[in-house]
Amino acid sequence: MSHGHGHGHLFPPAAGQDGDAAGRGADERGAAVGDTPDGFVPGRWARPRRAAATPPARPAGPGDRRDPRLWVVVAVLVLLQAAAMAALWPHGEDRALKDRANAYKDGIGFVTGVVVGTRQESCAGDPTDRQADGTVPATTTCFKASVRIQENGRTRLVEVGVPTQVTKSGFGVGDELRLTRFPGETGQPADYAYLDFARVTPMVILTALFLLTVALVGRWRGLLAVVGLLIAYATVVTFVLPALLAGRNPVLVGAVSAGLIMSVILYLVHGLSNKTTTALLGTLAGIWVTAGLAWWISTAAHLNGLVSEENFTLSRLTTGADIRAVILCGMILAGLGILNDVTITQASAVWELRSYAAHLDGRQLFTSAMQIGRDHMASTIYTIAFAYAGVALPGLLLVDFYGTPVTQLLTSGGIAEEIARTLVASIGLILAIPLTTAIGVAISHGATAAHDAATTGAATTRAAPSGAAGQQAAEPDLASRPRARGRRAAI
Repeated sequence: MSHGHGHGHLFPPAAGQDGDAAGRGADERGAAVGDTPDGFVPGRWARPRRAAATPPARPAGPGDRRDPRLWVVVAVLVLLQAAAMAALWPHGEDRALKDRANAYKDGIGFVTGVVVGTRQESCAGDPTDRQADGTVPATTTCFKASVRIQENGRTRLVEVGVPTQVTKSGFGVGDELRLTRFPGETGQPADYAYLDFARVTPMVILTALFLLTVALVGRWRGLLAVVGLLIAYATVVTFVLPALLAGRNPVLVGAVSAGLIMSVILYLVHGLSNKTTTALLGTLAGIWVTAGLAWWISTAAHLNGLVSEENFTLSRLTTGADIRAVILCGMILAGLGILNDVTITQASAVWELRSYAAHLDGRQLFTSAMQIGRDHMASTIYTIAFAYAGVALPGLLLVDFYGTPVTQLLTSGGIAEEIARTLVASIGLILAIPLTTAIGVAISHGATAAHDAATTGAATTRAAPSGAAGQQAAEPDLASRPRARGRRAAI
């Protein structure tokens, strides 16, 4: 390498050239090779800067479009469900039952207090102290708690008995309790009894943590899912519960409410598109399959729900109403979240495959999407089974403690209800996979053809310039070719 006029040259001088000529030639070649839009010329050790590559945005596919024909179908289905809900809506029949069972009308109330002290004493045994061998002890240890409450602006201490089972699970000073207040006779003070722990503070903290997690991870879509969840709970409280108390058909109540809930939630969270409509139609099909299975098994297996103290109390308060309706409707609503998960995933699979593999025919598209659905199916079945096993675990431990035979164990009332609920929900979501896939394949065929036609027409319009500008654009730029060859030669 030579140095001329203080310049460091990238190329050595050729034979017969002086330093200045070689320097000028090297500078020209360097400029030809390394020129960039911002005027940067590389030196000896530098390399040309390249702009960071930006990944191309995903083009809008047919699944992101809105087919007017599908909107007609969805509108008809939603109107039918809304009409069914209006027909099933209770008109005050449940109010009389609630008024008759309302504890507040007799002056009974509930207060919250803090435990400030505990003590033990010996007292006579009762049936709640029955031992494993069936005997009731003559005496047992009773626990008393001094609770500080605030009532009518005044603070006072009251003493209540606490069940032994509660003290074994963790009980001490500082715990918040809910007490039932029974009005006393004329001129006598009110009586108080232990009801339950007060769990407002930890539940509020847990709820806030849940909302924070949803907002950080899911952002707006996660928050919209929370809004959809609130809509679902509002539907259950304002329609499902009153309708069941009024004696409405539980199959229709469960299926109609579930269909309307999902019609709102799916479009709210996932937007208005052909993909969302596919998921909704598959979800509605799965709901009615689940409803039919729930009706059959609850009738054939005599699942009357009278296996818990709560159900017996509900049957008594509703003048012996059929608690089977509650079990049946619960089966329909229990698997709704998992069903939605399966259908939206399967709809996305169909439309994504159609977008990136438009050459697949209907059979090939169905087969490819079903491969994805089968993988998802296994995990969802495990989710349902373990969720219900966790709920039924106390009952399973009790039955196992008594040494009940396996056959009798699996067909006993409480266990049979959980097994039936698991199997009904599982069958419903399994059948929803091919149903959603078939619906998606059928819809995507026409939607893709329309999307391709619109895209081709727009591309043809952009690619066909007219007049002198089009003729000039079609002519080759001959002046630029020698320069390009010169650059390549220089390199």
